[in-house]
Amino acid sequence: MVKKAITLCLLAFFLLPSLSGAVLAGEAPDLTLYWLFDNKSYCVGDTGTVEFRLKNDDVVLVRVTWIGIHFEWMEEGYYFALDFSDNPVEVSPGATEYIGTVEFEVYENARYGKNLYYFLVEYEYWDGVKWVPDRWFTEDFEIYIAEPVSVTWWLQKEKTSYFKGEKILYTLNITNNCNRCIRVLSVGARGDWFPEGVYYFIEYPEAPVIEPGDYLLLSDLDLEVPKTAEVKWHNIKATVCYDVEEDGGWSEMQCYEVPEWYAVEVLERKLPIPNLRGVFEILGGIGAAIGFIIGIFKKFLGKKDQTPPPPPQR
Repeated sequence: MVKKAITLCLLAFFLLPSLSGAVLAGEAPDLTLYWLFDNKSYCVGDTGTVEFRLKNDDVVLVRVTWIGIHFEWMEEGYYFALDFSDNPVEVSPGATEYIGTVEFEVYENARYGKNLYYFLVEYEYWDGVKWVPDRWFTEDFEIYIAEPVSVTWWLQKEKTSYFKGEKILYTLNITNNCNRCIRVLSVGARGDWFPEGVYYFIEYPEAPVIEPGDYLLLSDLDLEVPKTAEVKWHNIKATVCYDVEEDGGWSEMQCYEVPEWYAVEVLERKLPIPNLRGVFEILGGIGAAIGFIIGIFKKFLGKKDQTPPPPPQR
């Protein structure tokens, strides 16, 4: 949750445009505004809420008649707001009161990263004779608009060299940054031996769903090094394709390319080639041994097959 507080110190030059002649700068109320968002970050298309409380640090009674929040993705002059003009919220001296909760939406033109916002509070205070209306524009603050998913990934084997035909095993940890569900449709990886933009994808017909703020761990994913890959260092990247829950269905598929990449060395398997002289010596020895064995075998067979001479004549 994001919780901040700001203090209103209305100076004379700030009050001049709206002062009646009877009100002095020193008589302006000292107010503190507290607010609380319902999420630590938001995605484009998300809705959220911000809750307000107002503390009156002065001795005069204050009534809030209107409060709004303006984000920089909105047109100037537009607010997500609450109107209490028919029933103002009173804040007694020294008291802190709940003002209300404003709902807002992150428009399509919001950019990833930091976006500015500010508050406008319209109120009136009792000067002892009458109610004096005034308004307070706060300073700018920052809210973070995240990409729907963030991904960390790592290789499952702690090595940087792979042979052609070998599989590179990797793991993906996918986090849902939205306050809506996300479905993972497919994941993929690529080495720069592929043409630009081409990935080896693993698809999920029964797409796993990640709840808001939760994560999904996918392991034993693989990318095979083709036998046509060059023997050199290559870069490998990963991507995740998903859709986001919308009213009555799901958004169009979006793909997030993980910014972190790995460098791996591709090697070629080679059989060891012994010294040729040694080869000939080994072959000669083997041939001599075979010849010796064959000679003994032939001699043995010759003795076995010889017909004995006939007995002498008497």
